[in-house]
Amino acid sequence: MIYIVDKAQSQHFTNLFHLLSNFGYGGQNPAKRVQHVSFGKIEGMSTRAGTFVLLSDAIRDGSEMMEASRKLSPNTRWEGKEDVSLQLTLSALVVYLLKSRRNRDFKFNWTEAIRAIGETGIKVQYTHARIKSLEDKEELDPQVFASPDAFLKKLDVDYILKDPVALDLMLHLVK
Repeated sequence: MIYIVDKAQSQHFTNLFHLLSNFGYGGQNPAKRVQHVSFGKIEGMSTRAGTFVLLSDAIRDGSEMMEASRKLSPNTRWEGKEDVSLQLTLSALVVYLLKSRRNRDFKFNWTEAIRAIGETGIKVQYTHARIKSLEDKEELDPQVFASPDAFLKKLDVDYILKDPVALDLMLHLVK
């Protein structure tokens, strides 16, 4: 059995497991049968105080923010792809949460989560879209990426050096 509750409960579960082992539950090591997985809290949110946000509401709000951002950007092409805002929101949320250490408290900030600059889900999606665009534009055979030699023969270094977006992408890939 796995108990997933915040880190404030860690001592309680340590005591509980010690007590269980003294009574012989699970042999000498009850951790084989029960575990506590702790996590940090999101500052400003409490179920008891009623100051929490449902995941569905957070995803809806994030999708609305992504849609508003899309409408302001002259470079986006999402026509006929209604679920792109949702996909970007989920990517942003996953990467933002994975960047935080599991046992540290943190303050959630949508503005930070959906930034297009830095180590964000939006940047991951953008990089993927850019690579796919370059593949389609150059009609690259997926086998070109199978070996470094084949890739380097097909690479247009002059184009990459002249195009700041391609150069930025290449610099990210070589990190």
